Parts: sequence; structure tokens; C-alpha cells
Amino acid sequence: MKRIAALLLVFVTLTACSVQEKMSPWIFVERMRQTDKNLVIDTENSFFENEKMVCYAVYADKTKLVFEISTDEHGNSDKISLACVQTDKAADFVLCAKSIASVYSTEDDSDNVAKELFGTKELSDECRYYETQWRSYAAVLSENGLYFSVESKKLVPQTEVEFSLKQNDIVEY
Repeated sequence: MKRIAALLLVFVTLTACSVQEKMSPWIFVERMRQTDKNLVIDTENSFFENEKMVCYAVYADKTKLVFEISTDEHGNSDKISLACVQTDKAADFVLCAKSIASVYSTEDDSDNVAKELFGTKELSDECRYYETQWRSYAAVLSENGLYFSVESKKLVPQTEVEFSLKQNDIVEY
């Protein structure tokens, strides 16, 4: 009987330690506040538009940022985008993007994500992409602005167009 009780206790403890993958925009914002003390998010002026939450933030008291958090039909955050027009603040932008990666995708190495996407942190207008098993990342450090996004492959399944030569696809002239 003691073995069954001990086994049950271990099972309950292990399931309680799991990381919550699905989170609402509000939970994401709260986790960002707890993780990165340099980030001040203005939730009072945030708004929802077409299943997207938009909120403004300031990083390290000097870098102005805009978050756009897309949600699925259940209210879970499925894509998080970050933008900034202060191109001289690329270093702060990269630190904030790294924090987003660590909060939104805890199983991915945020240092590796930042290294793959931002490399030298120089403005280049080059769109860079990086994928892991469950996340797709994109970033641009441009003279026109800075952009970063992370998208869940679990919540937004990737689709591929199949090539076909079905009879109704063939057009004769």
C-alpha cells in the first residue's frame, strides 16, 4: 500500500512540474514582467483588434517597443511579434527578443536563437529565419526598423502545397 501511495505521489509531483505551453497574452505579459526587469509594458493602453493584442513597452528606460500577440480561437498566444523603429537601439531590441524566446519557448535555447537570428547585430535588411521542432523564428534588423517574431508550430500547423497533375488542373488551349 505504501508503494502505491509513493508512486501516486511521484506521479502527481511530476505532472505538477510541467511547463504550461499554452498561455493567454495576459499570462505572457506577466511572465515577461517577471523574467526581464528592464521591460516595462504599458497594459493600460493595450488593445485587442482582430484576435491580436497590441501593447507598447519601454526597454531599459530608453527603447520604445510594440508587441503584437496573435491568439488562436481558444485565446492562446500562437505568435508573438516585436517591433521597434529606433534602429540605434538594436542591442536592447536583441535582449528583449531573447527574453521573449526564453518565456514563450522554454524548451528552446534563447542564446542560440539570438545567435542564429541576430549574429553580429548589424543593420543589414536581411530577413533571417530559424526553426526548432516546435517554433518558427524570424527577424530583421533594418535601417527602417527592427522586427522579431516567434510562432508556435503546435498552435499554428504548417501547411505545404502539394503538387499534383490531376486531370482538372491541366488546361488545354
